[in-house]
Amino acid sequence: MLAVAATWRIEQNRWSACRHGIAGEMADLQTGECEPTARRLARLIEGLDEGARRLGCAGALDGARRMLEVGGPAGAQRRAATTDEDLRSLVAWLADRHTSRR
Repeated sequence: MLAVAATWRIEQNRWSACRHGIAGEMADLQTGECEPTARRLARLIEGLDEGARRLGCAGALDGARRMLEVGGPAGAQRRAATTDEDLRSLVAWLADRHTSRR
């Protein structure tokens, strides 16, 4: 049976993820030890490798790894705004990204 983590610790990690994305820190739910979110996520993804290969869905983990490399969706948004130094270009980039998926 899996151990049940303290709700406050889960909420703390959730807040950090919302506030900082993968640039923040997350606490191990059992020990409370903090580490960079990107490193923690990379380790969690690595732990899923074998099972994903057996299930034939290793490609989904590759996508998650790529997101970590680029800084996640927030990182892509920051780059879009920084590149053009214009929030209007970011809004256009977001609109294009989300309307082209329909």
